[in-house]
Amino acid sequence: MKSKRILSVCVALVALALVSAPVSGLLIDTFNTSQTVSDNDGTTDFNTAGPDATNILGSYRYVEVQRGTGTGVVEAKVNDASSGYYALSCPENTSGRSLIRWDANGSGLGGADFTDSGTDDKLHIRARTDLGYTLLVTATDTTSSSATRAQAIAGGSTLFADYYLDYASFTGSIDWTDISKLEF
Repeated sequence: MKSKRILSVCVALVALALVSAPVSGLLIDTFNTSQTVSDNDGTTDFNTAGPDATNILGSYRYVEVQRGTGTGVVEAKVNDASSGYYALSCPENTSGRSLIRWDANGSGLGGADFTDSGTDDKLHIRARTDLGYTLLVTATDTTSSSATRAQAIAGGSTLFADYYLDYASFTGSIDWTDISKLEF
């Protein structure tokens, strides 16, 4: 089966971008709708971008960040220095985390078909980062069943690497033709 291009990642420290496949595939997010979220005190900060039905599946993108350790500012930016990218940055001696959610601002995606009528059986992730990290992907269908996959993203390269996440490799059983929420 043909793979679905869903995610492209570019990083200063860590970054993401979702794009559609060249011929077919479900568009998740072009990351062309700007958004900035930052945390400097260890409490979770968040905001929502949208509505934008052209560039974001479900018209809304929810992003949250939280500083873990250190004293620096953890910041997530979309469409900042380069159009089409999500970037998470943590200064030296500071750790942090981020969550990106597509669920139509809490309303659900209405049963989005991630298989493109049965022609796609995987997510295609393009990533680059200066530090390695683990990307956790969770999809939830309209019955509230979830499937999760952790993907190690190698660090130290200025070139994009391709990662293919077969739907069958996710832990948990869901209906990939009836998705309500996607989280990274």
